[in-house]
Amino acid sequence: MRDIRASTAASRSGLAKSVPNRESGPSRPAAVNEKSRSQSVANVAKMFSQKQQPDERRRSLTRLLSARSMSNKIPKMYKTLQSALFTSPNLVPNVLEDCLTLIHDRPDFQFDLGQHNNAVATVVKIMQRCEAHAKVQELCCAIFRDLCQVHDENRIKVAEEGGLQGVLVALLTHEKPMELQCAGMHALANLSLNFKCKELIAELNGLEVLKTCLQVYSSDL
Repeated sequence: MRDIRASTAASRSGLAKSVPNRESGPSRPAAVNEKSRSQSVANVAKMFSQKQQPDERRRSLTRLLSARSMSNKIPKMYKTLQSALFTSPNLVPNVLEDCLTLIHDRPDFQFDLGQHNNAVATVVKIMQRCEAHAKVQELCCAIFRDLCQVHDENRIKVAEEGGLQGVLVALLTHEKPMELQCAGMHALANLSLNFKCKELIAELNGLEVLKTCLQVYSSDL
């Protein structure tokens, strides 16, 4: 009887050893999974919180695309200016305003358009074709004003292509509106920043033209 009880107790103890503890066994893998999950969430949060450094290759590509788009806009604008020589004078201001929008406060566009083929000569021809149209004269003077704002090469080219003479004729022909007079005088001021252009203004009696303009609006100053 004692042998049977001993063998039964031994079998129960062996069975207890062979069966894993349900409370302690499964809790270990769950703790490991929870820890790894929290670490991955923390890594993702850290990645988004860090400030992304700019990619130099992307910057270079952006500059290249910008330069290409700029080089494409100038020839298109030049062709548009040429079309103004054959359109109705009433439609020419729209073309000139588009040109001004492109080059205003953009020294890079100003230089490229001023040095591109016959762009300056085309604007001079537009002034000659629409000499009686005050708005056209105003916008052409404004284009020369912007072209001569920064680049000395453009000042020389505008003077050589007849733009300076065109501005003086516009000022003498149209005493009004004031916007035309302001654009023309501003263009002359930018041209005069070049010594040769200043001499040419003096030779063409540009100072007398300026005095005449100032006398007309002396009562408004």
